[in-house]
Amino acid sequence: MKRICLTWFVVMSVVLLLSKRVQAQSCSTGLEVWGLDRAKHERFYPQYPGPNSQFIGDGYDWSGIGKRPTATNKCITMISPQVAVAAAHLGAAPGDQFEFVYGDGYDAYSAGTYTVAESVWLDDDDAPSDLMLVRLTQPVSINIKKYSILKLTDGNGNLDNSLYVGKVLWLWGRSCPANGGTYSFRLGRNVITIMNDSSVLFSFDQPGTGDSVGEDEARAPKTGGDSSHPGFIMAGGEPRLVGTLWTDKQLGNLVDQIDEINAQIQTWFPNDPSQLPTIYVE
Repeated sequence: MKRICLTWFVVMSVVLLLSKRVQAQSCSTGLEVWGLDRAKHERFYPQYPGPNSQFIGDGYDWSGIGKRPTATNKCITMISPQVAVAAAHLGAAPGDQFEFVYGDGYDAYSAGTYTVAESVWLDDDDAPSDLMLVRLTQPVSINIKKYSILKLTDGNGNLDNSLYVGKVLWLWGRSCPANGGTYSFRLGRNVITIMNDSSVLFSFDQPGTGDSVGEDEARAPKTGGDSSHPGFIMAGGEPRLVGTLWTDKQLGNLVDQIDEINAQIQTWFPNDPSQLPTIYVE
């Protein structure tokens, strides 16, 4: 009898393990993650009670990333109370609405829906740019996160792009289903290999090869759809914004365009310095 029970336990364990793998593989739309595990990589994968404690992004504030409820490939990331960034080729048009969400797992709830007033493509004179600045019709709630932009500097306080190389990038994209509305969020990681005046680049390496971060290794799908989702580096105990997705393995470099960003915001809000983004310097 003991042998039968043990055999049954082993068989059921294998079945559960395989079903979990099949579940992950059958849900491959959206952000590509090498070892996709929905409980680890999807922000709103249901865990009851409470938040999704297995989620790799658990414990951080992701409320400042907004999605269009009817078009989850459209995404904006807040950098000040009324200003967000996006990818210009995907765009955020006047009248578009974006919803923000607090928490993860079963603890998630809406932080409100906000409307785009205006958007401007910031075409950099020195390097190609896919950066769009987005102005909302009103400030978002004080509790919605506004992300600071990371600036890594040399000994003289000057921006040094080479210091970003080798840093772990936390990369957002769509989850399963990829058309799942505001709650379509998947998070993976990667390592920055190149950072130049316009772009932040990374590869997509099999776990155990190259500079892979293992099962969390991620990129946007080559078929498109995840552009505009943000990428972060953890610094000072918080996610600091680096850029937004342009292609499957490329983000736009925000810190190198900070002068253009500030100039545009000042045309919108000439008497409100609180609308300028915060720069986190290391």
